[in-house]
Amino acid sequence: SVYANQIFASIDQSQVVVLDLEGKELQRIVPVINSSELEHDITLARLIRDVHYGRGLFDGIWSLIINDFATIMVSFLLLSGMVMSLLIYQTRKKIANRGKSIRMILKIHATSLSVLAAIPLILIALSGILLDHSKLFTPFLKLVSISPAYQPPVYHQLSADIWSVDYDGKIYRIRNRHGIYKSHDLKEWSFENSGFAYKMVRMDDTLYVSGMGAPNRILDKNGWNKLEHAPHMFKDAFMSNEAIAYLNGHKNTLPSPHFSDATLYSVLFTLHDGSFFGDWWAYVNDITAITLIFLLISGTILWMRIKRILKVK
Repeated sequence: SVYANQIFASIDQSQVVVLDLEGKELQRIVPVINSSELEHDITLARLIRDVHYGRGLFDGIWSLIINDFATIMVSFLLLSGMVMSLLIYQTRKKIANRGKSIRMILKIHATSLSVLAAIPLILIALSGILLDHSKLFTPFLKLVSISPAYQPPVYHQLSADIWSVDYDGKIYRIRNRHGIYKSHDLKEWSFENSGFAYKMVRMDDTLYVSGMGAPNRILDKNGWNKLEHAPHMFKDAFMSNEAIAYLNGHKNTLPSPHFSDATLYSVLFTLHDGSFFGDWWAYVNDITAITLIFLLISGTILWMRIKRILKVK
């Protein structure tokens, strides 16, 4: 955010910095929001989305690390399970005796780490199904409210959750998933407006806020109000023919450049959400997620039975 001769920006979603127009650092601080200012209800829709994206359990990068651990473990379980199935097939068909190899792979396949990974994997799979069909489930999920007493630890801290910033010459603003917080000195922060904001765009004395799972809002001389006729999660606001216009990443009516190639990130992203193939791929994702949940639950039950048998012996 730029105002007069100052630049207000966030670093790594955990720090804010004030610069002059030459880039000289004038002030840097880690915003500390009083816990009482973070006591807000969240919807079940918000929690499910945060859990799936690796930001819904613990503060900082810990939620993401848990998701990474679960992803690595499911890749290992998939490969070791496929190898073990092949060896069992060869043994049953008397192609070769793979008994020793099967026992060795089983020991590294069925471990406490595998069982531990089952919990985040089931959460990721279930939340993925709900997000794949958000149009069907979101209206209900938004009706379910979760009070602070039942929220995961991350919602009581949010020390690394600065998504955008704004400065109007007098008031500094940051926003996290609870909403927008303001400060006059970068030290004392108070809650100003609720709702997860995707972007904050200032044009003179008017602040346009793009909602993410929340309404778009506008702050002007009349205070905070709902921003009507603006696309959901718009990326920018600007003047066009003396009227306000919005850059919409989802349904953009403005002419955009066409490229003959694509970035690896774009390819991987579309493969993950299924849009690389078509809308029908969401159902393939559903089948995969349900199968994964079944294998995790049945595998955990089998592991517990084997552990009990070994204890008896």
